[in-house]
Amino acid sequence: MQAFLNRYETFRMGDGRVLKLPPDQGEGQQWRETPPDPQLKPDYSTRFQLAGYNRIQQELSYDFFKAWTGPSFPRVLLVEIQHPTPFYDDSYGVNSANNGPYGDAIQYELIPEIERRFRGIGEGWARFVYGGSTGGWIACPDPIDFRHYMTVNLAASGTGSAVRSTP
Repeated sequence: MQAFLNRYETFRMGDGRVLKLPPDQGEGQQWRETPPDPQLKPDYSTRFQLAGYNRIQQELSYDFFKAWTGPSFPRVLLVEIQHPTPFYDDSYGVNSANNGPYGDAIQYELIPEIERRFRGIGEGWARFVYGGSTGGWIACPDPIDFRHYMTVNLAASGTGSAVRSTP
């Protein structure tokens, strides 16, 4: 027998439902607000087969921080939604009997609240979603439930684009 213990936080949704969900593990974005240490010893990355990867990573992080907080950078809200469940590290951003209404909570509660608090435009045309792997499913959820999968020929409909090769 295996015991499963977890501490839950209480979240009150706008429609009156109360959810008990596991807390965030505090990963968050780690901004580098200072230049890298010039005395930093370069490490070799076996993954990228590159010497000094730690130095490069710190320099790029600091460069991005300077650009992001600079006066000429476009003002945007950038949000990475993390939604682990008690049973897995990803809810897939959908409603389910096992994990609860994650899809509705994100779409109808979290995103509008972020836009309200941080003066977002709050319209679909003003949002950009992206994702790779599972994040792609979440960004473009139709292929998950297959209700409209392959009902429109994008190449023939004029709504999509097709790559044409030239001789």
